[in-house]
Amino acid sequence: MTFVARPTFEVGNKVLSHILDNNQVGIIAAANSGSGSTSSPDSILTEMVSPPQTVRSESSEIMGKTPTQFDVDLRCSRHVPLGEQFRLEVFAEFQNLFNTNSIVASNNVIVPTNPITGEMIGPVPDFRAPNRPTSQESRQLQLGVKFIF
Repeated sequence: MTFVARPTFEVGNKVLSHILDNNQVGIIAAANSGSGSTSSPDSILTEMVSPPQTVRSESSEIMGKTPTQFDVDLRCSRHVPLGEQFRLEVFAEFQNLFNTNSIVASNNVIVPTNPITGEMIGPVPDFRAPNRPTSQESRQLQLGVKFIF
């Protein structure tokens, strides 16, 4: 979901009008129910040698599903007019605003394959070895100034 707003206000006070106008807010929110892979041995081999896909059969069930994910990014900016043709934009961008720890991958085992044929070119990895989940980056803030001409 994306939302961008640049409200204008009609107030009698010129100073208050200048403070309230020329602001812009943008929000990007994303949510999903997580992802997983199947537990049947045939589907694991298929996932190792071909592009990722979800394979389901009556004998397979979803395992290793990542938790639900929710992320909100925010951008606040202020436009400062500098005459007829020029203006400054001062902005702050927040990525992962609420600092949620969204796990985006639960199995980071790498299987070396031939990029053209898709055949395995190395040994089968040890899937029993412990591995760490991959998480989204923590909250980040970026400040900036843009000169528009």
